[in-house]
Amino acid sequence: MNENDSYDKFSSGFAVVYVKEGGLVGIKQKIFYDSFTKELTFIDQINNTFRVSKLTVNEEKELANEILADEVLDSDQNYPPKEGSADFFSYGLLIILTNMSHSVKWTDASGTLPEGLPKFATFIENMKPDQ
Repeated sequence: MNENDSYDKFSSGFAVVYVKEGGLVGIKQKIFYDSFTKELTFIDQINNTFRVSKLTVNEEKELANEILADEVLDSDQNYPPKEGSADFFSYGLLIILTNMSHSVKWTDASGTLPEGLPKFATFIENMKPDQ
């Protein structure tokens, strides 16, 4: 598939909301992207930090293509932790396109999990704005 063909699916606008919570220190991080403003917003509620940066067209294309490559839109909606699991990170992801939306929740203690979900989590966490 041509990179521009993939991106065309998102060309009329999209939004991403990613949340990571839990662990021993009680992390609470949120990352938002809005294609209308081109702003990527990172919020860390534990450390009380808030950072915003504008994505370039190429960065936006990378984000859209990563969503497709990781098959995030094809995932189930919930991947609960294995029974008896404790001290894990919980993740939530909401993707909104012009004509559809998809949400998914998982943990790092989930049983069967599509490999694309943790891959996408790493990708978007690495996009967070510099200090």
